[in-house]
Amino acid sequence: MNFITVESKTPAIIDNFVKFHPYGNKPPLIIVHGQQSNIFIKGLIDNDQPFYGYLHPGSDGEEICFTSVTQMAKAYLDQLLLHRPEGPYLLGGFSFGGVLAFEMAVQLRKLGQEIPLLALIDASSPTDREPFIWHNNIFKIIKSNILVPPVMRVISISRLLLCQFYIIFNKPIPLGFRHYYIINKYKKLVKKYRPEKFDGDILLFRASENRSISRCLGWETFAKRVTIVDIEGDHLTAVGEKVRFESIYSEIKKYFL
Repeated sequence: MNFITVESKTPAIIDNFVKFHPYGNKPPLIIVHGQQSNIFIKGLIDNDQPFYGYLHPGSDGEEICFTSVTQMAKAYLDQLLLHRPEGPYLLGGFSFGGVLAFEMAVQLRKLGQEIPLLALIDASSPTDREPFIWHNNIFKIIKSNILVPPVMRVISISRLLLCQFYIIFNKPIPLGFRHYYIINKYKKLVKKYRPEKFDGDILLFRASENRSISRCLGWETFAKRVTIVDIEGDHLTAVGEKVRFESIYSEIKKYFL
């Protein structure tokens, strides 16, 4: 994956688009940040079904230079349209990749493209919130909601300062800290994101251990309709375990044209 900055204040040029299965005449299935599911899909798709995807930026320890979800989605679309200029497109994304997939769908619809499928896998909208943590013990309530969050923030800030040190000196972020850097960058981008309404439906896969207050993870106001499919497990097992992802794929496959 190549990721460069043309100038200090110029948007990044990224090349993280992968044709996992480039063959076939059907509309392509495109999964944003699918992680382990990329491997599973390759073993499940028909020979005539193209399958594309995107890898995480920052995976090689480089700086993530995007300043907004809109800008990042546009850079992803530039790559897709270079290889597949005409739709329809079957779009999906996991976690923050789902937020990007949503914005990509919005931008594609403005270009007059058809999106028969927009599948979000345990992806929360910017308006989504987690509930207050309750216990039957007042000390546990204080610890979970008052004491632990500030401590975790201090630890997170320390790790991110170390990452910034490497970025300043143009060095790759150490492998053990890349996860914190990438996740923090994603959180900042989502926090600033103000989605437009998507002129279509969302197929939302929600992990059973997701603690969100919103049944639709906050997407109900940003699409015509949200169809929820409950999946067992936590956030990571949704795409990290083949047996769990197969149930997701069986639903997605219903939208293949």
